[in-house]
Amino acid sequence: MWNHRHRLIVQGEVTALLSIMRGGSSRWGGSKSLDDQQDPLVNGLSMLQEKILKKQVVNLLDVVRPFCDIVVNEETTGPVTGQAIFALDKFLASGLFDPALFSTPQGIREVSEAVTHARFVGTNSSNDEVVLMRIIRVLNTLLSVPAGRLLTNESVCEIMQSCFRICFEGRLSELLHCFAENTLVEMIRILFSDLDSLKDTPAENNDTNEVVNNSSRDSIETVEQNIDIKEKKEEKKKEKKEEDEEENTELKQVDTVNNVIETNSDKDGEDGDGESPLQLDISPENSNSRDTEDNEFISSRGVHFATVSSGGEPHGMACIREVLRFLIAIINPRDRNNTDRLISIGLSLVTVMIECSGGTIGRVESMRPLLQDGLSHHLLMLLTHDNLQLFVQTLKNCYLLFESCRQYLKLQLEWFLSVLMNILKSEKQHPARQEMSLECIIQMCHIPGFIPELYVNYDCSIYCSNVCEKLNKLLSKQVFPNTTHTLQSTNILALDTILAVVSSLRSCDSSHDQSNSFPTSSTTSSTEHGVDTSMNKSAGLIFSSTKQE
Repeated sequence: MWNHRHRLIVQGEVTALLSIMRGGSSRWGGSKSLDDQQDPLVNGLSMLQEKILKKQVVNLLDVVRPFCDIVVNEETTGPVTGQAIFALDKFLASGLFDPALFSTPQGIREVSEAVTHARFVGTNSSNDEVVLMRIIRVLNTLLSVPAGRLLTNESVCEIMQSCFRICFEGRLSELLHCFAENTLVEMIRILFSDLDSLKDTPAENNDTNEVVNNSSRDSIETVEQNIDIKEKKEEKKKEKKEEDEEENTELKQVDTVNNVIETNSDKDGEDGDGESPLQLDISPENSNSRDTEDNEFISSRGVHFATVSSGGEPHGMACIREVLRFLIAIINPRDRNNTDRLISIGLSLVTVMIECSGGTIGRVESMRPLLQDGLSHHLLMLLTHDNLQLFVQTLKNCYLLFESCRQYLKLQLEWFLSVLMNILKSEKQHPARQEMSLECIIQMCHIPGFIPELYVNYDCSIYCSNVCEKLNKLLSKQVFPNTTHTLQSTNILALDTILAVVSSLRSCDSSHDQSNSFPTSSTTSSTEHGVDTSMNKSAGLIFSSTKQE
């Protein structure tokens, strides 16, 4: 329940917002007139202030809704909207949304609905970006607070989509772009660090099934075509709505989901280069909000809010799959809408995703096809990209992916090593690419049991090529200098790689000798000596890893 500190926080924010609305805005004059009292926005805050002063019982929804009405109202100015968003962020951070309260699920979802559809009249670019920065901040707070676990799949996807829109909007400053990118990193870390506590659910979305059953290229293209159709319909609706507006209007409006900044006076000069090419979309089967008209609450300003406190399900694996599918789509090098900057941001987010989830993401059956098909396919294609920075990021992601989930990626690992060997063989490749490829192979050779795994799973299989043999032969050739007899850095790295291969074989042989020195028990296995040997039944692969303390 509320305490005295919470009442003081709410009272202070109401007073601050009323002072800005009455004294700092041209819409509300400096004096308290009759029209001012009849305005629904001011009237809602005044009633809330009166209840707090009289120490009456105040529900959480009674506190949230006046601020949400201001956030979504398109006639309010940037400072007023920014102050309302700042107040909501303070309410979230101060613990006002207690997960134990019955009204908290509905309250936090109404806040999410309002912030992701925030609109305001812009004054200048600097002040507008301050409001956008506050919007990004409260979006991150929504996911980070304990009550954020009560958000639905649709709410989380709208939050991510809003942040993506601002991050990829070309007309904003570089500072706001960096702030939005850092916030996206935090959101991805929050979502994928908690995979162990989420229950795996089957993928009911048709788009997700296409990604599972078809090749990654065809599935992603199908998803993009569907989304393009949706975007064209939305653009037609926007154009029709703009035609109905007054001709003399020259005010700027900000909408964090549909268009980040829209200027009515210079619409003809706009371009869509800054918009994200895709959208996060949850199918109606997985959506838990706004199913029927009976589950809606209409505020005094005509804004619809879903009353999902009794029937709404918290977000789960469906939302995580949708975010992963979006990340896979934005790193597709064959999509012309994906610029180098967009792919670079996507690779950075994929890095955070793999680092936070580790091997957990591979153990989730509904996520595994996305890793095997879409993610691996696009990463392998990026290894041939001309941009050296993207090549470095791709190598890092490939190493993290195969280090944690290689038991589910047998064919992908074989292809990855083949690409690296082709880079080492080619004389046309830049020396920096060859050096980084060798360094990646060195890191993989230092994975406990990696070289024996290659030999058992590939060289000893009649369906695979002799990957281990080809790799060792290539490294032996790379050790010697070229025809000019000049020792290069690649020669030294190749020698280091061979030493790492020998060291991996030696450590495996030492573990085998130690296990044979204790024949007293028939149940003695290599797990007693720090090496765990496991077999993937679905693929018939044998993998060993160091036992974690």
